[in-house]
Amino acid sequence: MFGIVNNLINCLPQLSLASKLKDNRLNQTKQMYKIYTNKPGMPNRLAAKLWLIMRLTTVILIATLMQLSAKTHAQRVTLNQKNTALEKIFREIHNQTGYDFLYDKNLLETKKPVSIVVRNEPLETVLQKCLADQSLTYLIDEKAIIIRKKEKSVFEKITEFYKAIDISGKVTDENGQPLIGATIVIKSSKRSVTTDKDGAFQLQNVEENELLLISYIGYQIREVKAAVRLNIRLILATNELSEVIVNKGYYTESQKLATGNTVTVTAKDIEKQPVLNPMLALQGRVAGLQITQTSGVTNGSMNILIRGRSSLNNWVGNNPLFVIDGIPYQSALLMDPLGNNGGNGIAADSPQGNPLNYINPNDIASISVLKDADATAIYGSRGGNGVILITTKKGQIGEMSLGLNLTQGFMQAPKPLQLMSAQQYLDMRREAFKNDGVPVPNIATSPADPNYDVNGTWGQETNTDWQKELIGHFAAYTNANLSLSGGSESIQYAIRGTYNRQGNLSPGKFDDQRGGLNFNITGYSKNKRLKIDFAGSVLKDNNLNSQSDLTAYTLRAPNAPDSFNPDGTLNFGGPNSDNANNPYAYSLRTYSNKTDNTIISLRPSYRIAKGFDFTANLGFTNLNSNIKIKQPVATYSPLYLSLLSAASVPALINTINQQKNWIVEPQLSYEVKMKEVKISALAGTTFQKSDNEGHYFAGTNFVSDVVIGNLANAGLLGVGDGGSYQYKYNAVYGRLNANLSDKYILNFTARRDGSSKFGPGKQFGNFYSAAAAWIFSSENFIENALPILSVGKLRASYGTSGNDNIGNYAYYDLYASRGTNTYQGLTGFSPRSLSNPNVAWEKNAKFEVAVDLGFFKDRILASAAYYRNRSSNQLLNYTIPSFTGFSSIPSYNFPATVQNSGVELTLNTRNVIAGNFEWSSAFNISFNRNKLVKFDNLENSNYAGILEIGQPVSGRSYAWIYKGIDPNTGLYTALKKDGTTGSDAGNHVNLYGEYQVKAINTLPKYFGGFNNTFRYKNLQLDIFLQFVKQVGKISLTNYAPGYFSTDIYDQLFTSQSNVPVEFLDRWQKPGDQAKYQRFTQSIEGLRAFGAWSESDASYVDASYIRAKNVTLSYQLPKAFKDKLRLKSAVINLSAQNLFTITSYKGRDPETQAYTTLPPLKVFVLGVQINL
Repeated sequence: MFGIVNNLINCLPQLSLASKLKDNRLNQTKQMYKIYTNKPGMPNRLAAKLWLIMRLTTVILIATLMQLSAKTHAQRVTLNQKNTALEKIFREIHNQTGYDFLYDKNLLETKKPVSIVVRNEPLETVLQKCLADQSLTYLIDEKAIIIRKKEKSVFEKITEFYKAIDISGKVTDENGQPLIGATIVIKSSKRSVTTDKDGAFQLQNVEENELLLISYIGYQIREVKAAVRLNIRLILATNELSEVIVNKGYYTESQKLATGNTVTVTAKDIEKQPVLNPMLALQGRVAGLQITQTSGVTNGSMNILIRGRSSLNNWVGNNPLFVIDGIPYQSALLMDPLGNNGGNGIAADSPQGNPLNYINPNDIASISVLKDADATAIYGSRGGNGVILITTKKGQIGEMSLGLNLTQGFMQAPKPLQLMSAQQYLDMRREAFKNDGVPVPNIATSPADPNYDVNGTWGQETNTDWQKELIGHFAAYTNANLSLSGGSESIQYAIRGTYNRQGNLSPGKFDDQRGGLNFNITGYSKNKRLKIDFAGSVLKDNNLNSQSDLTAYTLRAPNAPDSFNPDGTLNFGGPNSDNANNPYAYSLRTYSNKTDNTIISLRPSYRIAKGFDFTANLGFTNLNSNIKIKQPVATYSPLYLSLLSAASVPALINTINQQKNWIVEPQLSYEVKMKEVKISALAGTTFQKSDNEGHYFAGTNFVSDVVIGNLANAGLLGVGDGGSYQYKYNAVYGRLNANLSDKYILNFTARRDGSSKFGPGKQFGNFYSAAAAWIFSSENFIENALPILSVGKLRASYGTSGNDNIGNYAYYDLYASRGTNTYQGLTGFSPRSLSNPNVAWEKNAKFEVAVDLGFFKDRILASAAYYRNRSSNQLLNYTIPSFTGFSSIPSYNFPATVQNSGVELTLNTRNVIAGNFEWSSAFNISFNRNKLVKFDNLENSNYAGILEIGQPVSGRSYAWIYKGIDPNTGLYTALKKDGTTGSDAGNHVNLYGEYQVKAINTLPKYFGGFNNTFRYKNLQLDIFLQFVKQVGKISLTNYAPGYFSTDIYDQLFTSQSNVPVEFLDRWQKPGDQAKYQRFTQSIEGLRAFGAWSESDASYVDASYIRAKNVTLSYQLPKAFKDKLRLKSAVINLSAQNLFTITSYKGRDPETQAYTTLPPLKVFVLGVQINL
């Protein structure tokens, strides 16, 4: 009885005013009797009896008062609710009766929804039905209803004690790998634990019917019923509707509650792919993200666009902002005077490099792509073209774990072109002379004739497959990663080392070797208020390559002579240097690029008060490259050397670049919850500085090739500016987010940016965004009408940003050094460009509306988004009369607007879950339309012949209108403006000439990816297909079939005389109906071929479906792992770019260049073990 009284007294809610008054009265009464019974001399037995009488009296009085109160305030209620939260039930009762409800909201969070149908029943009856089986009770005090936790009887407590269980379990990923640091929460009590190094956990004294919530970053949250032994496998979150926490850079949030458009790709998808640049792992995996690989050479470049190109000027950067662990990372490398920026080659049109080539993909935990205004506006002008956030791996709580990942394989070029054999080639060449009415040359009668392939200089029986010779080899691929991680609740650490070696298909000792070290340390104070996250990475890359991509030389005449003399020296032919274009000469003109990349980040945070935090983001990046290009005398033919200045060769070109970046970002954030409203806010400021310094040296006139490696040995030395500049950036920013009942969400972001790239009065810009989301699946009428709908969200956003990706110092008059031209021994300077003090920001306005859906408990997840981005105040060069001494004013703001609009669709499904077999799919597709919507006075500008309102601003080419082959001459023809046809249009498309012109749009109509994962027991197969629907330019040869260049200076095109066998379908006599024109080596034939190659006939379907990655993985059985004392062991076989389905006739539909090495096939066998 005493226990019942105590429970009744002590369990009254503390938050209720009425309950506080009752507690005060009861406590006063209790205290009074304590004072009385403690009088001196009072017998203890008598005191106990008096105390018992008073407590029983209290119980009787309270019970009587409760009955009187119930009778006095009796009300009748009518309800018709299905699966409705208790809070909503209480609200409806309040509306009908006027009674206020007092309760602790946390008490209701774990209670199940209620279904109730009552008509005009007493309030007490309704309350009893609502609270049945909820472990809750109520107390009516005047006009207030107090909801409290129902205390269990002694018998119930004894029964539950024996019913309580101790739980032990293990949490693994979809491959059976243990998840270290996964969180297990008892749903009702919020008591939680985390998994250890083996993914194991234990919970004591848990009620048998309790529900457990298991969560891990990047995985779907799972709810399971308590049991003595649990083996829990989490499913990777494959859609933005999943309950995962995503990184937005300055803050994190649940994707379910997000108002912006963010897509995250995790390490699971990145690690499977044998790539050096992490961006290649994203191809086809993110809707709206278009990544085009321009070359298959090591450390080659790529084009990266998020939702299309927004600038008219090609020199205005459209790259997204890259952020690594909170530190902005450069999107482009410095370029030297020859156009080289760390790629391969010395010409500006050679494949160039990309800074992300120097980021180790194995160090990455996730990559998040931010696309719309809501997601990117907090980054201001830097995020105008989208943001890509790269988060590296962190340490986890648990014992020390050692991981080893070894991968070995090989690379090869895709399927080669079907070129003519030596006999077919020679027949083509002779037929060309015959068609042109010219006899086939003969060395006996014309010793100086340069047609070496048919005049008898070269053998007629040689048949060399130059594709096999130059790019047909196998190249080794090796990758090794060693990691050490672990930690306690107060400190976690991770250290990773990597080594990668990638060979080269070209003949010679060329490869790319890199080694790196990455570390992360996260520490907490004892009270968890202070947190410090310190991370860093260092990568060193040594890339050795030939100076040129030898793919261009694979179209050499098949009967060309051997490349080497018997003594091993290069064979340049006879006295006429008939083999001057020996491709092996270019393999001896070496290219060396040594690059060091360092990234350091420090992120301290401190909880000032509950919900009030201070965070600072401090970072530094340093990218250094030392590029050396050697051109020995031995790599030039004697005839070619005789035509050059003696001071030109041999040569050593040395470019030294350094790119440094600092950033400091202090930030305050605050979160508060008021009943059903959650408010979060943050404010911060950014200080960023970039120093870029480039030095260019060219040494010539060395006495010997032996000493060419040192510039000090050069007879002549030239020095140039490699692009040195300084950039400063400052901003203040803020965000306000309001969330009502996790159903209605508003998000506001604002930023004021300042950039040193603009002049006084133009340096600052204000940008903002507003977004809203409605989770309509939480509405009662939706829940009742669509029970299959697990998640439904409608969201919209609008915002503005700027773009300062222009050259530096445009508001200054710039001068260039005169080099060797000196005055009185001093170097002079000459004007280089005029100033534009009014240069201002390009302005981007972004709008998006989207719907996110989940069906059948998220078995089917879908998303559809429509966007419209408009970029105005376009920066272009303003043309001025040449008599001013300049051709234009750079970076002039034009009243022009570019629009990108489109639709993005994603679909993720778990198709089959049956026992040991699972099949899941992920599909995305993007439709983007780019056009110029405004350009004031365009018709009177110098851009009238280039741009057109309503048409794309990029990917748009002008072409002649092809009209077939002239049946009499056998030459290609094009349509003239007068309606006639001709064959002399040539390869220069002129809008103002006599031939008609049409525009061709080569932008993709749509692109995307389709991934399927099949899992059976320990075996898993992943198949990822990338697809693009587009029109492209056919690329089979640069010269007309039958032509052989004899220009000694034209060493590149001299080697491109062979053609694919499909040109055998050619015109041979009057009246022939053929696909291609006659074989020819005449000037008129070349002009006709040029007209065809620049006509609409050369634009063909370049669509393709590519097996981007196919991976077969096998998790070793538990018994085997236990025997070897391994935590996990996986063997995988992976293929990159396995096959391509396309009707395109060239080498590759992605690169669309027969002179460029296409993306390589890569086959690797890997082993991953954890000790």
